[in-house]
Amino acid sequence: MEKKEAEERIKLQEAALRENRERAGFSSKVNNVINKGTGLASQIINVDLRDMSQDFDALLGYANATYQKTQDLGKNFSKLKSNDSFFKESLALVGEALKELEQAANYYRLFYRSEDTAQEELRERIMRQKARSSYEKLKEASSLLASES
Repeated sequence: MEKKEAEERIKLQEAALRENRERAGFSSKVNNVINKGTGLASQIINVDLRDMSQDFDALLGYANATYQKTQDLGKNFSKLKSNDSFFKESLALVGEALKELEQAANYYRLFYRSEDTAQEELRERIMRQKARSSYEKLKEASSLLASES
């Protein structure tokens, strides 16, 4: 009887350890997405849209590359699979932040297709606002993830 109880305790401990390892591994993957997202958001917030040392094609190329990176990051995030009980709140925040980040990167691209100065200014303002909002949400998700771990 005592032997069976001891075996049950060991099985429960092993299950708890396995779940902790899964949570830690998943948390690490989510943190990686958050770090890449905050880097892209910072890049968009601080970009010099009118860099006179670059030609138009180079500036447009940077904008397109940034947009592609945000799309790739969003796809990588959506591939992450999680136990429903793992980090629900922080995952929702990361999802929202990545959508805003992709929108910001799209406005970054659209800036160079503006027809006049007013349209340029509007697109730049929206781009930076969305990037800032995304950055803040990612930072909040990071803090939340740390407290949930």
